[in-house]
Formats: sequence, C-alpha cells, structure tokens
Amino acid sequence: MILALLIPTEIHTASAAASSSIVYVDLQKWNHPTKNVLLKNGIKLNQLKLVGGTYPVYAVTMPKNSTLQNAKGLESFLQDMAKANGYWSLELTDGKMDMKVTADPKARKVTKLAYTGMADYLSGSLALKTLTYSQAGLHPVPYADWSKHAINARIQQVALNPGAYRDSDWKNGLELTNWYASPGIIVSNRFKGEIVDHLRIGSPLSEVNAVLGAPGYSKGQDRFYKTKTFYVGLRGTSKIEEAFVIRKPAQRPGSTLLKELLIALDKGNGVWDAIDSSKALQSFFEIDHGFIHGGGSYASANAGIWVNEFDDDNYVEVYNNYEGLLYAPIGQSNFPVTFTDQDEVISHARVALDNNADQNRRFATEALASPGGTYRLLYDWITSDSQYFTLRSSDHSRRDRIIGGAFYDYFWLTDQYFIASYAYGAELDLFNAAAADPGGGRINILPKIQGLPKLDKDSSDLRIAPINTKSFKLTIEDRSYVVSYSTGANGTLIMSAKLQ
Repeated sequence: MILALLIPTEIHTASAAASSSIVYVDLQKWNHPTKNVLLKNGIKLNQLKLVGGTYPVYAVTMPKNSTLQNAKGLESFLQDMAKANGYWSLELTDGKMDMKVTADPKARKVTKLAYTGMADYLSGSLALKTLTYSQAGLHPVPYADWSKHAINARIQQVALNPGAYRDSDWKNGLELTNWYASPGIIVSNRFKGEIVDHLRIGSPLSEVNAVLGAPGYSKGQDRFYKTKTFYVGLRGTSKIEEAFVIRKPAQRPGSTLLKELLIALDKGNGVWDAIDSSKALQSFFEIDHGFIHGGGSYASANAGIWVNEFDDDNYVEVYNNYEGLLYAPIGQSNFPVTFTDQDEVISHARVALDNNADQNRRFATEALASPGGTYRLLYDWITSDSQYFTLRSSDHSRRDRIIGGAFYDYFWLTDQYFIASYAYGAELDLFNAAAADPGGGRINILPKIQGLPKLDKDSSDLRIAPINTKSFKLTIEDRSYVVSYSTGANGTLIMSAKLQ
C-alpha cells in the first residue's frame, strides 16, 4: 500500500501545496528524526519531495501484518511523526484512506485525530505472535489417570448436574458452593460416605497417597487431582478434613479461540460486543460476564481466561488451565495479554473452601440466633447493589437461604419470624424463616400495626430496636413508638403501637 504523508509547516490543503514547485531530496544523504520513526515502524520510504521547497511529502509503503494495522499502533506512529516534525499538523492519505492529525506546535501536542476510509487497513488484523506454554511461563497441572478409581455416585451426579442438588444433600454434608459460574461440591465433615474409592472424611493422608498416588497440585493443606472429567481436592493436615469436587470445564485443545478474542477486542467496541462477534466466544463465556462495580465490564471463563475492561485498565489474563493455542499482541494493543501460572479452577476451589470455613466461623460466633435456636441469621452489606441475609437451619435440615435487600436493623420476634427495617423508605418487612422462600414471602407490616398514623412511603429514618420478647421500639423520623406483639390463635402476629 503506497501512501503520501504530507507534513506542512502550517495547516494547508493538499491541493494548495501541490500547486507549488517541487524539490526532490536524495534519500541517501537525508538525515532527519522522521527517517528514524519510519525505520522503527518498518515503513519503506520511497520518495521525499519538498512542495514549494518547504512542505515535505513522504511517499511510503505501509507494511502488512504490522502493529500499525492496529488503531493504537497507528496512532502511536503518527504521534511520533508529529513530534519528529515539530508538532505541525499532518495528513496520511492515498486518496481513499485519509487520516488527519491536528497538532499544536506551541503546546507541543497532538490535539485531534480524524479517520476517513481506514477500515480496509485497520481491519482488525492485530499483529500477534504464537507462544508455547513454556514461553508464556505456564505449567499446567498434569492429568491423573483415574480409570481405576470411583468417585461417590451422588457426588458425581450433583457435580455434573448442579440442578439435581436437594436439601437432603445439604443435610448429608454435601454443600453446593454459591459460585454462579460453575458450582462445586464441598464435602464437609458431616458427610459419612466414601468420597473416592474407600477414602472418606478422616482417612489418613498417607492412605490417600497409597491409593491415589501423588497429586498434580499440592500446596499447604490442599492437594488436587485433575482428571478428564473432574477436579478432586482434598484438604487436611494429617487426614482428610474436607473435600471439593467440581466438573472440569469443557476445553478445546489446539483451538485459536484466544486469537479470535484478541482480534475482536482490538476493534475497540468493548468486551460484550467482542464476545457476541462469534458463537465460539459466546459459548466460551456464556455463564459469567457482567458489570464491574464502579463501572466497566468483565468476562470470565472457568476454562482459564479473564477479560477486564475498566477505564484504562483493560487486559486479558490467561491461566495455565486454558488448553487452546497461546497468542500475544506484537507491540501495542487495546487489551494487553498477561499469563498467570495458576489453575483457575483450583484457585476458585481453594477460595471456596476458605470462604466456607469463614462463613461457618461467622455463624458460630456472629450470627443472630432465633429465640428457640432453630435458625441463625447473618447480614452482609457488600456494596450499594449487593446486600443480603443468609439464613441457616441449625440442624442442617435444609441448605442456607439467601434473602436480598437493603436493611438497617433486624431482630427475631419469635423462633420463626424476624423483622428488618428497609434502608430507603417507610417499610418494615416481616420474614417467615420456615417458608421455602423466606425472601419471596416478605410482608411490609407497617400498615398492619394498629395505632400508627398513615405514613408517606418515602419517609426516611425508620429504625427499630428490641425491648423484650413482646415489644420493640419503632422510630420514624422524630417520633418513637412502643410496638407490642403477640401470636394469634392461627399463628399470625398481632401488633399495636403506642406513641412514647
């Protein structure tokens, strides 16, 4: 592709410059910072002429399969050209393709870039290089041959189909992780059956080594085996204390999916448009993509790729459990690639085990127990759009219930019911802990409390505090009430308020 690069010492049109006399320059004897910029970018200088004896016009051949075919790379080149020529405005054109660069010599900076007809050259053909896993610094966890080993049938069933999980599994000690992208199974110390072969909770680790052999991954008290179908993790210091089983994410060894992703991202239309550009990418990132709190977007695949788009922090992170071909941009890219030598499945599994241990500790030490001890309640306010209760049955008869909502104060009225004051208006919600869906059956009880005036639904500063087992204090803005409650014959709550 032959182009002319016009750099007038002040802004002129190409036609005005063309009407002047022309002086051709001997390229062999010519020495100028511009020449170094062209050479650095692999651009062949075919001819240099001075229009009117002043305005340089460079006839160049633009390289193919170059970083210049990436928008950032081309813009960086033109920035360098403007600098080499004293920050005078310039134009790159071949009559069809045209790029105007407006610069300010006094401020010594480029102030505007305008594209016309650039699509053919900036075709998204990002210059990429292929890498081996060794060159990328990745060391995948080796596969274990488990053809002679058998994982517990129920654990297998739930790991392959999380939708088959039931409250009875929780009661038996199989805990489905609250991990949206790809739920795994935590085998807790309440589980009485075999996990793999005859190994179970309490089996010595020396016996684990004798039966299963050395693990593919071992760190601290964790050891993991990667098979063709599952990851199996065992945690303990001298014996098995917990286990983790998760289905291995689908992979396409030898695929060019990473290349396809990088080219799509480099077009500058964002993460979601890039994913939607092909069925392969849609399938790969199908489960987990969304918004980053505070702005930005992400896409995550348990098969080993994370895409981050947040202000200027755009990147693609590839983990060692990704099994496709590896690529990295040559030079600048809208989304640089980093390679992280960790197995994303194992990393998430270890975090899930840690979080589960912390949650169990919090339920034992921080949770609000119902008066009869049947339930325990935790509340978390994570961000402005993530707040929720976690309700646990003390006898583990059913899995934990998650109840979303923004609340300030909460406490138990009876062993079955608790109330919570809504954070953004005049609403006092009653929850039935025994219901199959306690959150879905919530009731705003303010209108049902006898003795309260009619309230504006947008009233703020509604707070509650327990007084005893039959009354609580209700404060609405500048007024306080004592609310007495009792249980009717049919089990319903009866409430009445008295102004203090």
